[in-house]
Amino acid sequence: MIRDLHNSNKPSIQLTLAGDKLIEEGFFLLGFAKGEDLQIERSVWFMPLSTEQIDLLNKFLKEQL
Repeated sequence: MIRDLHNSNKPSIQLTLAGDKLIEEGFFLLGFAKGEDLQIERSVWFMPLSTEQIDLLNKFLKEQL
């Protein structure tokens, strides 16, 4: 028997461990490039791009068209 139902259609808010609302971040997919093309170290999984890295990404994406 299912004892605890979960309605995935109900909007939810993610909380911090302290119980505060977690601020939502906006993310945009600009394209796919290798980390080495953007001078990102192999050990990095997630990071905001610097202006220089965004310029490298734009240059890389234009070359792919």
